[in-house]
Amino acid sequence: MPSTGASHERTTHRAAGLTLLSPRFRSHPLLILSNLGLVLGIFILDVLIATDIAIGMLYVAPVAWMALWSSKHDTPLMVTTAVGCTVFTIAGFFLHPAGIHWIGFLNRLIACFMIWLTATLSITRKRAEEETKILRGLLPICAYCKKIRDDAGYWERMEVFISTNSQAQFSHAICPECGEEHFPTVFPAHRTGT
Repeated sequence: MPSTGASHERTTHRAAGLTLLSPRFRSHPLLILSNLGLVLGIFILDVLIATDIAIGMLYVAPVAWMALWSSKHDTPLMVTTAVGCTVFTIAGFFLHPAGIHWIGFLNRLIACFMIWLTATLSITRKRAEEETKILRGLLPICAYCKKIRDDAGYWERMEVFISTNSQAQFSHAICPECGEEHFPTVFPAHRTGT
């Protein structure tokens, strides 16, 4: 369990826009290997089958696969996948030229457009998700001090946690009950029947 001093230090740096944790590569290696195998399998099919048919569109599948299963921090991996699929699409055209060149060229042009459209839409969607930052699920909260435990096991004040994980900003005020209890001369009693 992390110490409270480390929690305070981490909270201070995180509130200032910094993080003590190095960015992790969040994709699972199995996802990367399966995606690489899918790209190479499509390339082998592409070289063996005539390019008059729209086999170049199969290169959209690895990009869509990466779009579905990668995390929002894997934008470089998404762009690398799109670049690789584009290169393989063009290489497949030149390694096995079509009988009618303009049909093969048009198929490859459409495939490249769809690859980059899929990658762009995925990156845009993930950025929009990052900007909305909606808190969901159960939040472990201390019954006494009301600190919230984050995913890394650190306990943070509720205001810091919510400000860090959403777009909410806090402004302090005093409710009427606390005002009556702590500042009775400033806050008049709001009692019914007096």
